[in-house]
Amino acid sequence: MNLLLNYFLLEKNLRIRLLKTSGRNNKGRITFFHRGGGHKKFYRLLNFLFLFKEIPFYFLKQIYDPNRNVFVFIAVYFNGFIGYFLKPFGSKIGDVFTFSFFFFPQIGCIFPLRVIPVGSYIYNIQQTLLTKAVYVRAAGDYAKILKHYRNIQFKFFGYTLIQLPSKEKKLFLSTCLAFLGKLSNFRCKYIKKRKAGEIAWLGRRPHVRGVAMNPIDHPHGGNTAGGRPSVTPWGLLTKGKKTKNFSKSIKFILNKK
Repeated sequence: MNLLLNYFLLEKNLRIRLLKTSGRNNKGRITFFHRGGGHKKFYRLLNFLFLFKEIPFYFLKQIYDPNRNVFVFIAVYFNGFIGYFLKPFGSKIGDVFTFSFFFFPQIGCIFPLRVIPVGSYIYNIQQTLLTKAVYVRAAGDYAKILKHYRNIQFKFFGYTLIQLPSKEKKLFLSTCLAFLGKLSNFRCKYIKKRKAGEIAWLGRRPHVRGVAMNPIDHPHGGNTAGGRPSVTPWGLLTKGKKTKNFSKSIKFILNKK
């Protein structure tokens, strides 16, 4: 009974109640339109920092996280602590995952990039050493290791060339960590909403098309035949504009998308 009570107490500490803002900032102004209502949510603190790297953990229970499209599972470390992890495709309850400097083919285990063979699929990749994992975290995504660049003078340092889900090829430090395998719930993009209420449960409000408005309300309004590209209500371009900043990472990208 005490073990069961400790389990629920530890799991409760890893959840944070999300307060609803309805798209408003700290000044009360709407900065994200068509948001409001929806079901109440808890944010689950996932282990993206690779805590307790030397201690194995096992798959206890799969849960649904409303804040992401991939499944999450509750992991119990062998020292008694509990954490949330992204569920890899093909894993099941009872599987044991470890962190190792020596490669062995088991999905969900954590390895440095330098020991993973070329052609393997990975996810949840660190950008730099001693930071949290930021790459390849969406449902069904995976990256592929293309090549290892070894450093002759320093055996444990070098770069690994990885093809990201966007087909962009980028260099990562070979000492960065990653999970082996692919992420679960790859069928999420085929799920169709059965009614408008399912969208409302997600906190999305109805919105009106710009072409259905008056000219004073939107640049697309007035029931005209067009003649200008798609823009926001303030006249900013919405299609084709580059949104990624390559200024800091351009030297690590081999084919810029």
